Amino acid sequence: MCKPWLHFNWIDNTAIDKDGYIILKHRCNKGDVIKILFPQKFYLQPANDDSNMVALFHGPVLLAGELGNAKMPGKDLVKQAHFIYREWVSPTDDIPILIANGKRISEWIEPVKGKTFCYQVNNEAKLHGKNVPLSLIPFYLLRYQRQNIYFKLFSPQQWITRKQVISDEVNTGDASDEKRHLISGEKTDTTRYKDNSNFWENNRVARFAKDGGSFNYSMKINKAAAKNYLSVTYWSGEPANAEFDVIVNDEVLKSENISKKTPLTFYDEVYEVPTSLTTGKNNITVSFKAKPSKNTGKVYGLKITGNPDLFGGYLFY
Repeated sequence: MCKPWLHFNWIDNTAIDKDGYIILKHRCNKGDVIKILFPQKFYLQPANDDSNMVALFHGPVLLAGELGNAKMPGKDLVKQAHFIYREWVSPTDDIPILIANGKRISEWIEPVKGKTFCYQVNNEAKLHGKNVPLSLIPFYLLRYQRQNIYFKLFSPQQWITRKQVISDEVNTGDASDEKRHLISGEKTDTTRYKDNSNFWENNRVARFAKDGGSFNYSMKINKAAAKNYLSVTYWSGEPANAEFDVIVNDEVLKSENISKKTPLTFYDEVYEVPTSLTTGKNNITVSFKAKPSKNTGKVYGLKITGNPDLFGGYLFY
């Protein structure tokens, strides 16, 4: 076998032109072999609006987390989309977060023995506070199962700081999480299995109340913070009847009218909670009360934080 005379990282006999092309100056003979080596490293690509939300790459290849097909509505979403997809919301309670050093990614992603293009994250992948194995394969090879591309990633120190800053958060799309936060109310429902006017709203589940109704949660406050803030995620494309009060412990923080506030996007509103409502308490009651004959805005998540400028978003998306 002929030995290669050109390597990607050895270009003594080459020149690169102004357009980036490699020009071979070597006189080629029959039997010569050109070998080009492309070193591939693991690296992260953060989301533009959240530095703690990252995609994982190996060289030019985007990696996706395998989440299995146990929670899918059918084996073939494309074939069944018209009948099933509009009534199905992807679960958010089984997506691991990553607690790891983002600058040394190659130390916590390792190849799976005996499998090509398959990698494993072990101790750094967490779900509900416990270590879980996370399998990663190229996105273009993944089919017939659920997958996740963007993961929440925190360094160990960031994770400690986040827990100190954010005292509580509610996933309004998760029945067990709502139960833990003592959900109650009247004329209230979630958008799960509802025919929303916009299909992209179906990717996340919201809680709402209609016709003067309300809903409430019990949430832990940040006792170490100088001030507590309530951060709520809404959908901007609400119809004209989204008028409601945001209430903490029976005191109205703000009366909202979010009908068609901004063009079709999720956005956060932050409300400062007066210290008079938190002094000497461990929990507060957060309520959303629709005006008479009106509806509340759809709530896609809420959290209590001591600093709303840190750690945007939620762990469940």
